[in-house]
Amino acid sequence: MSPLAVLLIACAPVGPVGSTTGTTDQTSDPPTLRELPGLHPWTADSLAQPPGWEGCGPEGDEDTATGGVELQASLSQWMATVVHVAWTDVPGVVRYDDGQVQRVAQAHQTADGYETWLIGVPAQTDVTFWLEPDDGSPCSDARTIRTADLVITPVPAIVEAPSGAAPAEGLVSVSWFGDPGTEQELRSGMALLDRKGQAVWLASALEGYRIAAAEWTTSGVWTLQEVEEGSLGGNLVVWIGADGQIGDLIGAPESHHDLVVFPDGQPGWLEIDVRAVDDLGPVAGDAVDVVGDRLVRLGADGTTSTLWDSWASLPLEDESLTWESGFYDEGKDWTHANGLDLNGAGDKLLISLLGLARVLEIDVASGAVLRTLDGQTLQDTESRFLSQHSPTWSDVDRILLFVNAPEVGAEFSFAAEFDLALDPVQEVWDSGKESTPFYSQALGRVAALGADRVMVNYGQEGVLEEIDRSGDPLWRWFISEEWVLGESGVVTLWED
Repeated sequence: MSPLAVLLIACAPVGPVGSTTGTTDQTSDPPTLRELPGLHPWTADSLAQPPGWEGCGPEGDEDTATGGVELQASLSQWMATVVHVAWTDVPGVVRYDDGQVQRVAQAHQTADGYETWLIGVPAQTDVTFWLEPDDGSPCSDARTIRTADLVITPVPAIVEAPSGAAPAEGLVSVSWFGDPGTEQELRSGMALLDRKGQAVWLASALEGYRIAAAEWTTSGVWTLQEVEEGSLGGNLVVWIGADGQIGDLIGAPESHHDLVVFPDGQPGWLEIDVRAVDDLGPVAGDAVDVVGDRLVRLGADGTTSTLWDSWASLPLEDESLTWESGFYDEGKDWTHANGLDLNGAGDKLLISLLGLARVLEIDVASGAVLRTLDGQTLQDTESRFLSQHSPTWSDVDRILLFVNAPEVGAEFSFAAEFDLALDPVQEVWDSGKESTPFYSQALGRVAALGADRVMVNYGQEGVLEEIDRSGDPLWRWFISEEWVLGESGVVTLWED
């Protein structure tokens, strides 16, 4: 092993928070958003023509530059590593280069023209950028601007490259919150990391909250923020812009565990659904509150609708109530949904039901259950569906599952993959017990990185690991032991 660096990852907001407009279905007052000091001075006057850059043609030929498209750029006041670029002339993409990686940012139309955000640039780094019009016309002149420092409250972390192999492309998205068994003063937060482990974008959870899940778009990230102590009643779905500015606060008091973003850009999330069921108490006829689940979807008008619910699609049988976690104060834990993932086409959804040791494949248009995956329907895989988390699509007909594996004596957790095109569905790969020395009793996520690599998040261990298909580690990121990992993934929205 060859440790690359010991890093400090942020847990504090980087500047003033934004508006709380667009709040919908708010059942309680939103939390107080505090404005923290520490902004670093910068100006947009640093725009200049860098030496050696005459335009953006294949060989930097000055004849490829029009000089007619004027790009206005400035650093975000909420996130000093994010560059806001605006122009008025033609639609296109902005390509940018920080000397290490070249990326591309998609344009968003505004009332005054177009804008985008350059994300993934480290602090105190010169980034060169230019507009490439969609119509094939010549590119704009290249410009450069220097990013500034992030204002941080540090959390220790270590990044390693055990094999010496280069990690996959993309920025690593990760969130963290305090381990319930430890004491810490720092707030939950989330970051985008480059492959050196440096935070190139970061945000704190709202005070008193933790970031349980996050889904990125090119213009920002939807987060599910849970109250750190007490019942679910104050949970929120929070929009954080690409520039770090907090936008919508959506009251989602019964939300938990995970969310997704649908093709229309609107989020959906898990909620508990508590109902009284007769004849389940110690005395005949007594009713008992049972906690099921539903998946709700936010509409463009700010209202929510139910896409799927456990009460309508699953039988409530006596044996399905034998698993009792004590997780919810609201009643007897039944389905305990703990993971969501939308396929690339946006028409199928996976829901993990920990309480029933199964994963459902859902039709997004109708909410109908297309397929049930569990240890009974998949031969010789019962152990894979004990305390499982985070089903994710790895291909059109393949899914990955994080296997917490409590039956192995708390020695290791791992990833397993299933081929849905086979009849019957079969397990076709796992990450190997010898190569996964980490065990997470709860939490955990897994995601495919192309065809030959997988990112594994050992939640309670505080370890994020990229492995190849042989199970060998290629890249690891460790966070301080007082913290556990929540959301994780590799974001390729800005890859060229």
